[in-house]
Amino acid sequence: MTAIPTGNGDGQHGHLGLIMEEDEYLKISNGQEVYNEPIFPGHYPATVSANAATRAREEAEHKGEVKEYETHLGVSRGVKAKIEEAVDPEWLEELQDPILGLVNVTPL
Repeated sequence: MTAIPTGNGDGQHGHLGLIMEEDEYLKISNGQEVYNEPIFPGHYPATVSANAATRAREEAEHKGEVKEYETHLGVSRGVKAKIEEAVDPEWLEELQDPILGLVNVTPL
C-alpha cells in the first residue's frame, strides 16, 4: 500500500490511510495532512471555461482527479480482497449485507 504513490494525505505514505484511523495517520504524517478518500469527480468537469487554455487546464485537472479516484478504488479493492482471503469467513459474516456482501465495507 505504501508502494503505490498518491498525492492524498501527506504524499509520503502511499495509501496507508486506507487502513488507519485519522488520528493514527496524522501521527505518522507529523500532523501535516489527513488521508481523505477521494470521491468520484464525475465523467466530465461540471463546468468548463469557454477559453480554450483554461478549458484544457480544467480537463487535465479532472483527468488527474479521475486517476486518483480510480487508483484509490483499485488499491482499496485489492487490500480488501487480501483481507477476505486471510480472514476466516465466519469473522466477516456480521459485516456482510445479504444482497451486496462486502461491497460497501472498507478495508478499515
